[in-house]
Amino acid sequence: MEHKYEIAKIMNNNVILVRRIEDDLESVLIGKGLGFQKKCGVITTIPSEQIEKAFYTYDEKLKNDYHVLFRDMDSKVFGTCAELVSLAEKKLGELSPKLLIVLTDHISFALERIKMGMKIENPFIYEIKNIYPEEYTIAQMGRELFIHSMGIDISEDEVGFIAWHLNAGKQNKNVAENVKSTRLIKAIIETVEERINYTLDVNSTPYNRFINHLKGLVFRTQHKENIVNPLQEAVRVELKEAYKIALEVKEEIENRVQLVITEDELAYLAIHINRLQLLSKIQNS
Repeated sequence: MEHKYEIAKIMNNNVILVRRIEDDLESVLIGKGLGFQKKCGVITTIPSEQIEKAFYTYDEKLKNDYHVLFRDMDSKVFGTCAELVSLAEKKLGELSPKLLIVLTDHISFALERIKMGMKIENPFIYEIKNIYPEEYTIAQMGRELFIHSMGIDISEDEVGFIAWHLNAGKQNKNVAENVKSTRLIKAIIETVEERINYTLDVNSTPYNRFINHLKGLVFRTQHKENIVNPLQEAVRVELKEAYKIALEVKEEIENRVQLVITEDELAYLAIHINRLQLLSKIQNS
């Protein structure tokens, strides 16, 4: 199927802003070579098979936000971010329509900081890599896109921030929620490491296993998904030291984010802490 479009702006060779003639609908189209040797103001026919992704501005608020971006942001930055979001949707599925706006805004400021020689550290980079591995891999691909399209290499710290935004877009939530969850998991790990007197290797299987459990714990608690632990009483009796640490972690979670940790979750947490205690004793012996 073909539609006629008026080209309003060319972001790069693969991304264009258009107005569909038949219904006056504005959209951002992504497809290989869509912007190559095109001119603004020209009306052209674009076959649907050439369009890899389209961002439509049905919502008036979204439309206004896009107009602000088109007016204030570098076209190359917007175009590259649009390509990154399109790539992410192929891997993660449908993402929030607001993601392109939020990501472009973030990247634009990040690039300004890079040009000014300002380095922003990401204190959660190791946690992000392990909590959001798929999003982090896609963000790394985005890093390559920016090197190729703009000759700018963003830092690993910024890759982590992009991964946060991608996950927020997947969950259709504010990135601040991801920051809160990641900060909480980092605090839990630090508490456990201090109590068992052992620092986990961030590249190890035990670290990944513990991270994944904490990620699930936070998610289940936030969404009030209950699990049953038939070993609850046995854990409390047999793993007293680990259970005591788990109680401290439970208190920290409930104080930080006002979530209620069930006794079943507490017992599973104690089991994981006990595994780390055993690992600590083996490593330190």
